[in-house]
Amino acid sequence: MASAAAQFAGPGVLSVIAAAPASALAPIATDLGLDPAAVSSVSPSTHVTHDISGTLRGLAAAKASDAGHVPSEHTLQRAAILNYKHFRGYEPLHPLFVGVIAPPRELDDLRTSYAKLHEHTASDGLGAGNAPLTVSELGTIEADRARRRQEIADLFVAETRQDRADAADSEQWSEWLAAEQNSITTAETVSNAAPTRKKSTGRQTAPQISFHTADGFEENIDPATATHIAAAYTRLSGNNVDIRFFATHSDAVLAHGVHIGRCDTPAEAIGEVNWKAYLTRADGDERKAREAVATDIETVFSSSDVAAFATRASHRRALKVSEAVETAARRWEEDTDAAWKVFPSSGPVRHQVILDRLLRPRHLIGDDPFDLYDGVATYSSGGVYLPESNVVEAMVTHVKMLHQHHDLRMQAVADAIIDRARAARDLPTGSFAERIERQWQLVELADAAELLTEDPDYIEDVTLLTANDPNQMELFALDAAA
Repeated sequence: MASAAAQFAGPGVLSVIAAAPASALAPIATDLGLDPAAVSSVSPSTHVTHDISGTLRGLAAAKASDAGHVPSEHTLQRAAILNYKHFRGYEPLHPLFVGVIAPPRELDDLRTSYAKLHEHTASDGLGAGNAPLTVSELGTIEADRARRRQEIADLFVAETRQDRADAADSEQWSEWLAAEQNSITTAETVSNAAPTRKKSTGRQTAPQISFHTADGFEENIDPATATHIAAAYTRLSGNNVDIRFFATHSDAVLAHGVHIGRCDTPAEAIGEVNWKAYLTRADGDERKAREAVATDIETVFSSSDVAAFATRASHRRALKVSEAVETAARRWEEDTDAAWKVFPSSGPVRHQVILDRLLRPRHLIGDDPFDLYDGVATYSSGGVYLPESNVVEAMVTHVKMLHQHHDLRMQAVADAIIDRARAARDLPTGSFAERIERQWQLVELADAAELLTEDPDYIEDVTLLTANDPNQMELFALDAAA
């Protein structure tokens, strides 16, 4: 109900819903114009019972105070989280795609749909021969990508829950959990006492943390390693994580690991708030922030041993998560700055250059702006950063050749391409449509530069307008060349 109400209700009403007793849910739903049968089996006619009368008075006051309120993005996200928890039994640690939170499908259906998992690429869902796609069409693709990513996470979680049920009953799992907590307490006690103990001449082995994977196998992990994992996941998730966290939040961590392995950017994988925290720690250096995220996800998920501790999945499933995360980490560490650092500067603007007729239609250039400049033999295959580096490097080569041309019009076009490429670099990349558009603009400009260097006659497709500039001699030279 909180999710449905968040579409029109303010924070006061949502607070009343969150604190309301179960008996008040149906009357509240009726009051808000929602279906009471969808939220409670209690009859809506129980308005006057003493246990909900105060709640309903509070609802009336909240509606009055919220009048005219437009739900914030945070409110909508919180409502989605509550809805997600209702369907799946755990609060998500990965960012949710804004939209309808559907209940998970049955395990057999998920197994059938995802019998073979393909490595995720930035081009997933684009298809072939569909360029150019509208923003609306790209938004539909992004929503479908988010749905599939969530369903794959649901599959891993459901299979892991099935593994647990097959391995032992609930009583046994409770005993194993208690044993793990005792091992953590012992490790902490020894660690706290270590500075005051006399140095021993004999070799001492630090107590290990004992835990069980979903298939019932007992594993051990060094407390220092577990602490390191917890610190990394604190940064990734934005939660206050300690070494006890993973035993009780394993399903959520597992779902997050699957989510990360199928994302194009760190911000998509860990959420804008956490990504901005990495940027802050990196003093605004985007590449350093990406590298820091990659390091942290490798710390938590990069091997089946540590991934098994964080997710409690079987080693076989943990290995699948770690392999996908490792690929994502390699993608995000790509050095895009190196290509941009050698990008030449444009000269002073003394004329207006209209490139439109030089820019070929996108469907003639190719179907996918990422594939056109991707390195298929590398870890970064399909990621958004390697294609960016490659297209910029190609553009640099051709722009430098245009700058060296004797025809001043060529130099003018080179300057225009440089300026437009730098503007494209600053475009937002938060959504799938934005990432596609940014890369397409770079590809179009690289293609134009290449066309012109290979066939100078394409200069006739460029319109050069004389600007109003005090240095008329250079303008005359430009006009004479034209």
